[in-house]
Amino acid sequence: MRVSFNGKTYKVQVQPGPEGAAAFERQIRSLLQLPETIEFDVIFHCRAPGTGDKLQLQGINAFDAAVHCASLSNKQGAGAKAGASATAAAEGAQRGPKKPTSAFGRLLAAFGCRLGGDDEAA
Repeated sequence: MRVSFNGKTYKVQVQPGPEGAAAFERQIRSLLQLPETIEFDVIFHCRAPGTGDKLQLQGINAFDAAVHCASLSNKQGAGAKAGASATAAAEGAQRGPKKPTSAFGRLLAAFGCRLGGDDEAA
């Protein structure tokens, strides 16, 4: 998985599950030199399996979904930008939500995730 922060991109190894999410958070804190006292938000950018739609999965709670999408995209070879990346934002900076246009997008929206149509790290 790639992580982008302040114009820099880092590659990190990820594993699914609660232990994988905790390890991911530790890696991000170490890479970005973020102390435990600073909260951060993460937005995962990936492609929807089957359709290739750009997705933005908001928050660390979407970690497993992002890892799953990346895994499926990599297996399918879904284009040159297969996989997933994460954008970390210290102090929880967020963007406005985008309206889901596909059935998969509406399902993700029901779980608090959102589609992303921008060109950022997808």
